[in-house]
Amino acid sequence: MDREVLRPLVLIFLVSALIASFAAMRFSEHPSLHWDAAHYALLARNLVEGNGFSNGPGHPTAFRPPLYPTVVSLVFRAVGERYRAVYLLQAVLYALAVTGSALLAYRIAGRRSMLLTGILASVNPSALGLTGLLLTETLFTFLLVCSLLLLNGAFHRYSTKVLSPGLLHYAGAGLLFGAATLCRPNAAAWSLLAGAAILSRRREAFGIRLASAVVLLITAVIPVVPWMMRNQELFGSPCIATTGGLNFWDFRHRDLVASSFTGTPPEEFIRANSLAQQRDLAERGGDVSRMMPVYNICPRYFAFFYNQATIDRFTGLSETEADREFYRMGLEYTLNHPVRVLLESIQDVLRVFSPLERSGRVNPILFIALPFILCGMYLVRKHDAAAGAALGTILLSLLITSFLIRYEPRYRIPFEPLMIIFSSVGIAAVTAGALKEKKVLVFTAAGFLLFAAASFMTLSGPPSS
Repeated sequence: MDREVLRPLVLIFLVSALIASFAAMRFSEHPSLHWDAAHYALLARNLVEGNGFSNGPGHPTAFRPPLYPTVVSLVFRAVGERYRAVYLLQAVLYALAVTGSALLAYRIAGRRSMLLTGILASVNPSALGLTGLLLTETLFTFLLVCSLLLLNGAFHRYSTKVLSPGLLHYAGAGLLFGAATLCRPNAAAWSLLAGAAILSRRREAFGIRLASAVVLLITAVIPVVPWMMRNQELFGSPCIATTGGLNFWDFRHRDLVASSFTGTPPEEFIRANSLAQQRDLAERGGDVSRMMPVYNICPRYFAFFYNQATIDRFTGLSETEADREFYRMGLEYTLNHPVRVLLESIQDVLRVFSPLERSGRVNPILFIALPFILCGMYLVRKHDAAAGAALGTILLSLLITSFLIRYEPRYRIPFEPLMIIFSSVGIAAVTAGALKEKKVLVFTAAGFLLFAAASFMTLSGPPSS
């Protein structure tokens, strides 16, 4: 790598690390102020105390995937339960992700796209805000960018032999896919989509493509297998996390009557809640272990806030049984309301291209970038088919998640560097006069129409609905 590229990348890393560190310190909160963050802190504490991956002694769980709490526990072991140390680590990880995104943009479309990607990603407020919370998004973003760099490198290493250097890139990408799955389970689709992209290539013999896909899939499974074996032994199910069914049903089921609080939860649940006083504790920033009793941290906890018919279905179920019950309820609801679910799913996919954040504020970086995303996709695919395949497979997984579960601005944050790369390629081309090409003009106009439709759809209703 020559100095004309290395120097901007070093500068991008230093600037983004400084900005992210300031954001992490400025906007940091006590974990108990966020339900998910409190649970991650509690899991990390139990790992440090030798209780295993559990909500407390004798209460193992699979409600969260294990990678992020494990990383947090390593920080706790090194410096004690200091949350700001975790935030600073996340600031560095995000700066590395920004730099990796800029490098990927350079490989795809040159120096101008690299600089645009570095500038936009380093000041992206939605991603910066997450560096100061005990949540998985920042680590997941880092793993996504690293896996993209390896996958793109593998796609460019054409070979006439089965055993080739490109296999090492596929193996590395697969391992990162597996690690990302242990951070957020929706990454499980990455390896399948990437495998399909490998098999669809035409510049290599089928045997080479098949070997490459097999290597990627096997290495993607390796990090996940021990965790699945642990869950099979403890819970009788080789699950990655027991939140999937809840997301499938709760985020799809939008009938407000369902949460009427008309039911009577089990006595144990009521007693645990009365002792914890979670909401009051959250407002005061109390001890995370008191915020959520171990009995509550399970899919059943959420089911007991619905009507009596739902409560009856979940009473007495184990953690994995409750997860499967949510999947059944989600499927029942989908089959009973197919048109409504389909239309809402299409709307959720469109909302991915809206600049609105969960808070309801407009993200200025996405407001600038997203109208050019279709133009960038077209140009990447036209000039670098390998890069287009690598980036496209990952972006597709975001759209699939939004279609199957529900669009939530938080879920998009790890993918925003990828969206910024596409958009930066489009912006760079347009500013260089590429609008003279008819197809570039068409895709740019289509991008603005998509952006306008997504923005109108999101602004006309609650941002997370």
